[in-house]
Amino acid sequence: MKMLAGASARVLFTNLSQRSCASLRENLTSLSGPVASHGVYTQSILEMLKNQEISLSQVCLLDPKAQRKLEPEDGLEFEWFLFGARLS
Repeated sequence: MKMLAGASARVLFTNLSQRSCASLRENLTSLSGPVASHGVYTQSILEMLKNQEISLSQVCLLDPKAQRKLEPEDGLEFEWFLFGARLS
């Protein structure tokens, strides 16, 4: 994700356990080259957005079942793009 986002982006990993945070931080800091900066948090995404004073209107929730594809112009409307994964 950090490589795909690009060097000027910031990738946040949220809603993780303390143990997962430590492991992920260790693995992410070992990446080299032009990669995005990152943050690793135990907070939920909604808590994170509230604490960072980010309005939900600035967030584009990416849905693989969406009726239209993400377009470059969407970057003019939204500042944040939210990818999610749910593990069962």
